[in-house]
Amino acid sequence: AQPKSPLATKAAMGNACASKHLHPHLPNAEISDCEDDCDDVQGEIHMVICGLDYACDRRSWAGPPPAGNGPLDTKYAYNMMIELARKSEASTIATLWNEQCTKENIAKTIAEVGSKCGEEDYFIFYYTGHGDRLPSIGAGEGDDDE
Repeated sequence: AQPKSPLATKAAMGNACASKHLHPHLPNAEISDCEDDCDDVQGEIHMVICGLDYACDRRSWAGPPPAGNGPLDTKYAYNMMIELARKSEASTIATLWNEQCTKENIAKTIAEVGSKCGEEDYFIFYYTGHGDRLPSIGAGEGDDDE
């Protein structure tokens, strides 16, 4: 079966495109209805979804006690985006969670999914979590952070 166009995203989100929107930075300023613009959308959706709740982190503020204050409440947003991708009938849904979210894995996954994109396609990268620089295990002076 041919994947649905990005219009499926519109349907999966409850036809939000056709509803009345307010501009987020200008109170009471309406955003014009985008229904006409949404009808011409072509191409497939390719997604990379990454998430960290830092449950695996034993060294920073974000990890679980006693070293940190986590884990973070990011699994909900991560799962919500996966569900949205499925309901939108995205052609590609690549997911990385916690320890899978290394610099190398993310770069490799972006390259793999990006290579599937055609001229009319959409590439979506979604990340939920926080950013932080952790000292490398066994790092000494002059060593790089992770």
